[in-house]
Amino acid sequence: MDALVLCIDNSEFMLNGTPSRLSHLCDLSTHVVSTSLNHPEATVAVVQMADPRLLCASTARRDILLKYLSRDELAKGLRKKVDVVRAIKTANLTLKHRRDDRQHQKILMFVGSPVDAAQNDLEEVGAMLLRNGTHLNIVHMPDPSDTGNKHGQALQSLVAAAGERASLVSVPHGMNPLDYCISSGLFDNAADHTIEETDPELALALRLSLMEHEAAMARQQGREHADIEMDEPMGELTEEEQLNRAIQLSMQEGPTQPLMAEAQHTPEPDAAADLNEDEQMEVAIQMSMGTSHEDAVAAVLAKRLH
Repeated sequence: MDALVLCIDNSEFMLNGTPSRLSHLCDLSTHVVSTSLNHPEATVAVVQMADPRLLCASTARRDILLKYLSRDELAKGLRKKVDVVRAIKTANLTLKHRRDDRQHQKILMFVGSPVDAAQNDLEEVGAMLLRNGTHLNIVHMPDPSDTGNKHGQALQSLVAAAGERASLVSVPHGMNPLDYCISSGLFDNAADHTIEETDPELALALRLSLMEHEAAMARQQGREHADIEMDEPMGELTEEEQLNRAIQLSMQEGPTQPLMAEAQHTPEPDAAADLNEDEQMEVAIQMSMGTSHEDAVAAVLAKRLH
């Protein structure tokens, strides 16, 4: 079972091409979500790479993920350029607070715009992924104007630093990215496809787990008095409201109202006012896992003492 983070290129460069790279990105993302969630305990999160932030916290809900990954939704949040280094750090922090430590940590990155990052910064985050045992797969849709493959070489430096768990697939010009990635074997997951043959008891346990999961979801939906409004575009929300929305969605399987009360809690000035951006993100992710705001802030501040 995997904890997967999709890093999506939401830069204005994605509008180039016929069909556009943005359309190809939507096709790729839809395929990945549909196949990754075949395992009942797998989760997927989404991080945008231009103005990097957690767009959708880890969830097993296909409908939620596909809404965020629709072409119309992505087109609303296009930015100037991607920040690969910061996006990977955000994805790594998301994986650090995955729901189950048994989940394999994976990052799948779709890049279709220029990569403007220093090589030493790319190598540094690659080494970080190597230390954490995180799998990194990059799908590169290069611009025809990049005749010297400058951006491809930058991504290759990142992959080299991330070790043997990392790979880079560059889609040739004129080829359909989804078809090329499928034929390259990038999306293969033999363990999931052969589990029935190799371990029938485990397969049965997984099916029972899935049935229990679906039953719990049905009961929870029946108890909820106020559903999360899914028709409101993320682009019209403030940054704080977007974070609250992501936290709500990640905890869709549990009670949402107490969590939102904590998510909207105003931090005490003497406890959280001096948190940096990474620490604030870590607090938000811990809260999405059910930790109270006070405990999350205390845990982050405690790390400074070690």
